[in-house]
Amino acid sequence: MSFSIKSFVQEFLCEPAESAVGDIDHKHIAHNLPAVSRRNPCSTVIEVISLDELQFPALHSGVHYWRQLCGERRFPRREDLRPRGIAGLLCNTELVRVLDGGSDYEYRIVGDAVACAYGRQLQNHRLSDFEATAPATVRVTRKLFGIVIDNGMPLAVRSKTGHDTPEAKFTEAETVILPLGICDSAVDHVLVFSCYLLDSAVP
Repeated sequence: MSFSIKSFVQEFLCEPAESAVGDIDHKHIAHNLPAVSRRNPCSTVIEVISLDELQFPALHSGVHYWRQLCGERRFPRREDLRPRGIAGLLCNTELVRVLDGGSDYEYRIVGDAVACAYGRQLQNHRLSDFEATAPATVRVTRKLFGIVIDNGMPLAVRSKTGHDTPEAKFTEAETVILPLGICDSAVDHVLVFSCYLLDSAVP
């Protein structure tokens, strides 16, 4: 597995990671349904759903962990996270830092399943780095992150990829975006869990 547990632990301990995720291992993707070709010939469809509508058990586990960390707060701090608390979800995890109130986002931690789903390295990159090569994905991601930052509330979405997201190596996905922050009035990171239905037609 190419995902670096050491870098994940360093990030949670507020230490800089020594390196980004290594070469993408397309054979190791956790918590995904069997591959099948169902690519949507239309534009990508994003549906906001309730947390209870999430179909992947792994995502419910992620939400449960986040809620436990909340205590009496609206959302936990990044420093509250511990890798062992989401050991079974590390490959499906993103930890994203909010820059300048949401003008951009920096991918601090990206699990193998996420990197494989997009066929590229995301860790230590900013969302804006991909505007030229994946404009639709960047536009939707920026909007979804913005909703979580503005509301300070979790957001769950179900998506079906279309012709406007050719970089995606999956046909369908479920994602939950969870706010993190040092106080209840400001979100400074988002914790993201995603599971994918892979496209067998994509190498």
